[in-house]
Amino acid sequence: MDSSEWIRRFKIALIEENDTALAGLIGKMPPFDDIDEARQAASLIDRARQEITAKRERLKTAMAEIKKTRKFLTSSGSDEGRFDITS
Repeated sequence: MDSSEWIRRFKIALIEENDTALAGLIGKMPPFDDIDEARQAASLIDRARQEITAKRERLKTAMAEIKKTRKFLTSSGSDEGRFDITS
């Protein structure tokens, strides 16, 4: 795969938020003969890093909310933590 094809595929993986494809492409990064393509690749990799970091923070927040909800549900019921929706 040449460098322009790598950049094209990386852009697609970034738009699709496909972390697996991004990691695979980073592992198979070709040498860049053109300085502009090298800069573009560096910029795209930085953008992917930012997106993954933001996704990690959103996941961390969601997990904390689930943990709080779970704790509330288990502490507020007298039926050993079960949530009865039939009554």
